[in-house]
Amino acid sequence: MKLDYLLISATELEQEPVRARMEISGTDHPLARPWHLGALCGKPVLLIEGGVGLVNTAAALTLALTRHDPDMILQFGVGGAYVRPGLNVGDLAIATEECYGDTGVLAPEGWIDLEGMGFPTVPTRTDAYGLTDAYGQTDPHGQIEHSGQTGHSGQTGHSGQTGHSGQTGPAGRPPREPLYNRIPLDDARAEHIRQCLESGLEGTAAHKIMAGPFVTVQQCSGVQSVGDTMAARYDGICENMEGAAAAHVAVANGVPFVEIRGISNRVVDRDLSGWNLPLAIRRCHQAIELIVKQGTR
Repeated sequence: MKLDYLLISATELEQEPVRARMEISGTDHPLARPWHLGALCGKPVLLIEGGVGLVNTAAALTLALTRHDPDMILQFGVGGAYVRPGLNVGDLAIATEECYGDTGVLAPEGWIDLEGMGFPTVPTRTDAYGLTDAYGQTDPHGQIEHSGQTGHSGQTGHSGQTGHSGQTGPAGRPPREPLYNRIPLDDARAEHIRQCLESGLEGTAAHKIMAGPFVTVQQCSGVQSVGDTMAARYDGICENMEGAAAAHVAVANGVPFVEIRGISNRVVDRDLSGWNLPLAIRRCHQAIELIVKQGTR
């Protein structure tokens, strides 16, 4: 089914305000959690409760993309803000890239990421089915020619680098090099959304809106020194447990992707008294509704 937006969050708590504003035409439970089909701000959407963690998110999105054709995947929820960038509880963060924060090897000589190990998460390769470019498009003849069209994701590869075949991709650009821990997103789109939210949301004088790298972890950082390490490793502004998987699936399938999170806590030594989940969820819901209403370009 054609959709304007596929909306996904990890938990019912994070998405309840969005669900309450939808006109729901049907609900299914294909992976035991609810998927709500309907409209938000007059736009056709599917709202998925994906579950916590990378595997739940990847499974839900992959299945959803076999059934639906969204113009965009919009992931939302709460996140923990790293100390150095200066975000506080109630602020909003927009991803410019997603990073697999703790996927690699911690060796005596230091951290080794997937590139150091030689294992790409999203390869550019030539195989028996032809050359697969960075936009998820395959030509059985091994040639990638798109007549100047941009990829469905609107995302570019690393400037000046060539893919394994030396063939050019969209608009004469070479296929993107393999992706490892970092999944690049659309910086221009993130900045446009940030500006729209700053001008269109109430409460922006009291709460910041920042765009920057997100870090996805399997073990949340409840110790500030661990969070500081993650932030320094990727220049990250906040952490979560699902975003890299969603971005990975979106890029692999050539679907534009946006991720926005309300800050529920700062990544310091764990102290639940400093958290405010209701505020983070409310701020994130306000942002999602404005994005759906106004669009991302």
